[in-house]
Amino acid sequence: RQYRLDDCVFVETRARLDAEVLITYTLKNNLTDEEQPERTEMLMHRFRGIFSKEFTLFYGEILTYHLTVKSGGMTEVLEEKILSAPPASLSGMGSYQRIGRMLKAAEDRDEEALIEEMCGYFKAKHAAEVLFALEETV
Repeated sequence: RQYRLDDCVFVETRARLDAEVLITYTLKNNLTDEEQPERTEMLMHRFRGIFSKEFTLFYGEILTYHLTVKSGGMTEVLEEKILSAPPASLSGMGSYQRIGRMLKAAEDRDEEALIEEMCGYFKAKHAAEVLFALEETV
């Protein structure tokens, strides 16, 4: 099962409590054709047989993965699936949404929109740093 919560995309499956669930995945950036090497990691056992891993996908990124479930001496490789950042990831005023809009503007070669988004991003970042500055303790 796949679902999105705020800026994260989750891959989730259910298995026996004693199972070990592995995810093998590659992450590709469609805008640059850059692909990371394949990785295999263990999914976290969250609660009573629910295993999951979260990813932050930006505009243009595609996650291709499959799960391997090992339980009771058996190994099952589940079908390959593909995830990408949904269009809704461009709306909103959060940092990830702004970055998504910058990436889309760059893809569309819309320099005006790119500069506008970059300015908004840096203004919001500066405001957050000023308003929420941490005091140093000695």
